[in-house]
Amino acid sequence: RQAAALPLAGLTALQGLTTHGGLSASTSSEDGQPRERQRVAIYGGSGGVGSLAIQIAKAMDCEVYTTGSQVDFLKNELHADHVINYKEQNIAEELANKNLDCVYDCVGGKDGWIAAQGALRKGGKYATIVGDDNGLLRMMGGILWRKFVSNFGYHEYNIFLTSVNKPDMNKLSEFVESGKLTPILDDRQFELTTESLNAMMAASMSHRTKGKLVMTVCKEE
Repeated sequence: RQAAALPLAGLTALQGLTTHGGLSASTSSEDGQPRERQRVAIYGGSGGVGSLAIQIAKAMDCEVYTTGSQVDFLKNELHADHVINYKEQNIAEELANKNLDCVYDCVGGKDGWIAAQGALRKGGKYATIVGDDNGLLRMMGGILWRKFVSNFGYHEYNIFLTSVNKPDMNKLSEFVESGKLTPILDDRQFELTTESLNAMMAASMSHRTKGKLVMTVCKEE
């Protein structure tokens, strides 16, 4: 189940941080000197992608801020450095002037983009896999607007689809084999039945999962 949960979510987490978020997996700069510790905020840290992104960022020796209401889980199990409980704290205020290298948004919405403007350093990047939840036309309009204003003083905006490639899969394998990355699985069990599939979709759409949702497909007797 852990192996099944890793490839798509793991690649999405890794590429959001590195390919699109601009973080480096190396702890040394080009001249061989120790690199200044990178700083990243991950919105939605308890979800399938977010929980892997936190672990990958920590494996790259980043200072990690994350948002979520499951504070103990995020701090004690995923070892995020700073947890912002969005139910009790204002994300924009908590991240203001943190001089972040990257904001990786696994939640979506206009508010996260606005909060990132006061949190990112000059040249920092905003990466996301989620658009606004207000219909296709408005979502596309929001994406195009943010891409446009990125050229005029706003931080670089990158929304992306995951790319399947061997080098990134090999990097995930290295993290797993070194003990730095473990897929977190939601406690609920799902099987290939109509009722279970509906329950799994409802859980996914709630955006309140803890780790990755996995369906077990059993061969019929």
